[in-house]
Amino acid sequence: MEKLERSSVVERVIHSLTEAIVSGEIGPGDRIPTESELVENLGVARNSIREAIKILCYLGVLEIRRADGTYVCDGFTGQMLNPLLYGVLLGRQNMEELSELRAILESGLARLAAENMSEWDMEPLRDLCAQLRGAALAEQTEAEKVDRIYQSLHDAIGQLSGNGMAGRIEGYIRKITTVPRQKALEDLLAEGRGEAFCQAQERLLELKQIRTEDLYRVVRETFVGGL
Repeated sequence: MEKLERSSVVERVIHSLTEAIVSGEIGPGDRIPTESELVENLGVARNSIREAIKILCYLGVLEIRRADGTYVCDGFTGQMLNPLLYGVLLGRQNMEELSELRAILESGLARLAAENMSEWDMEPLRDLCAQLRGAALAEQTEAEKVDRIYQSLHDAIGQLSGNGMAGRIEGYIRKITTVPRQKALEDLLAEGRGEAFCQAQERLLELKQIRTEDLYRVVRETFVGGL
């Protein structure tokens, strides 16, 4: 790591540590240089080093092991998606872009699931679709219950894809859009459109027959209120 200019701030310390990880100078599971070594190597105050490490720990990039040192996390964690959450909360104009991102991710996951799954794997999907239909068309429907089953169905497709990272990101996007989606579900069910909603989800049972170029459209049609 190169010594930083005097004008640098905490962000530059973070950038320097990130660059060391990206370049392979420090790898997943490795211990980073000590606080004193970083002060000497980067030429910044100890407080800046501490603040940068604190931020990277919050983001799930580093972890502090008491009496042992600070290490690069070995693997993907949900904490790494926290900036995305705040971006959505503070910039509501991003909701449509977030919806598009989810559709891109899930259509890719659906393609992988179609390639990987066997007839045996279809049984849990059929069962979830049956549960969804029962909840959505019940005399007394609960949007929260319907949404829980909906999320379980889409989680199952992500798991069948075999791509754990993409599945977790897509699932996280669904999680942070839960409240507006449940409100849209309430309206949809109140308007008697539960049957159309169920039919859109049941199209996912035909993944092996759907052409790759049609997957994005099929997935978007499973969304509620665009979410």
